[in-house]
Amino acid sequence: MPPTAADAVLPVLHEVVTAIRRELDGLDDWGLVGTSDAQYRHDLVADRVGVDLLDAAGFGILSEESGLHRPERDVVVVIDPVDGSTNASRGLPWYATSV
Repeated sequence: MPPTAADAVLPVLHEVVTAIRRELDGLDDWGLVGTSDAQYRHDLVADRVGVDLLDAAGFGILSEESGLHRPERDVVVVIDPVDGSTNASRGLPWYATSV
């Protein structure tokens, strides 16, 4: 069961965004995946990390990249793993992970 008090949830969310940042720091290819017009490799990498961590923490997830995961859980976290994907793909620093 996921934590529900703000003081317990925030550290989990912080862990998620930190892990995504770490994974993106090591990424060489920030180009398009080719399966859609606006999905980049970094979107998929960040999504995998975020969904895996949130799932392991007991949350349901609604991801912009991969949809709904475990909606039956009491708490569902909405995530945009890379909010500002086009900026990121162009090397512009104006992007973030939104949870």
